[in-house]
Amino acid sequence: MAAVYLGGNLVILGFSINMVPVGTIVSAVLCCAISAIMVAGAAVSAAGPPGVVTTYILLGTLLTIVCVFANWCLQNERRRTFLTLLREEIRLRQISQQRDLLERLAAIDPLTGLANRRGFDAMVNGDLRHAKAGTPVCVAMIDIDCFKAFNDSYGHPRGDDVLRAVAEAMAARCGPGLRLGRMGGEEFAVAAVGTDHAALPAIGEGLCRAVEALALPHGRNSAGPVVTISVGLAGSWTTGSPLDTGRFFAIADEALYQAKRAGRNCAVVTVEKALGAGASVPDPSLPTDMATCTAPTSSEPPHRHPGAAARLVP
Repeated sequence: MAAVYLGGNLVILGFSINMVPVGTIVSAVLCCAISAIMVAGAAVSAAGPPGVVTTYILLGTLLTIVCVFANWCLQNERRRTFLTLLREEIRLRQISQQRDLLERLAAIDPLTGLANRRGFDAMVNGDLRHAKAGTPVCVAMIDIDCFKAFNDSYGHPRGDDVLRAVAEAMAARCGPGLRLGRMGGEEFAVAAVGTDHAALPAIGEGLCRAVEALALPHGRNSAGPVVTISVGLAGSWTTGSPLDTGRFFAIADEALYQAKRAGRNCAVVTVEKALGAGASVPDPSLPTDMATCTAPTSSEPPHRHPGAAARLVP
């Protein structure tokens, strides 16, 4: 009975060691120490004949080997599980980083480094979502004058150089509150949520003069001997509707066409101020010699102000 009791204790102690997250060497030392203590106790006891002591020694040695081997297997399994989880975490992190990189690259125009149509729309929509109803919005559509004729005369590589130069000039002219993007081809766009409409003429004038100052030769430009741009600017207010973005750019696009009809290398500003169905009043935030309209529907071309590139549609 004593042998069965002590053997059972050795089994319990040995497997208990394997349930504790200890190293294989520590497990072996503990098993040997426990076995030695039990053997010593049996040897000094009154009922400790040599046969019983020998049995305890053999049983303790066997259990020590089994427990150490079991602990080694458990340690290896823990290591494999840890490494597997670590590899999976690293893989998921790499996938997330690659996805973020692809999303950033998908939102950037590779030629100019500006936001492309997708990236620009995402930035503007994000600004509009965070804006309260009634927040002023400024939008500009920009087109390089006679750019197809430039490509036909100077070649597409030179055309790419012009696109990069124009993009850099406009980016340097735009302040931190202005969103600039390339819509495709020779078309660019600028948007500012929260910018006062009184700044629209200065924005249009600054963009036109920044590009003209590059003095890039353009022999087939009807607006002058250098590369120039036409700018259509629209001012309006947010309503909280998801249709706001399309409405803003529709107004700016019509203003751009009026700038082209006015002779190019200029900016046309249209400020929408609706009081009711089709009603409008002059905007007191703008110069008193300039009028506003509710929508760019006027078929009459805007009059060019001497010495100024930006003006509002009458």
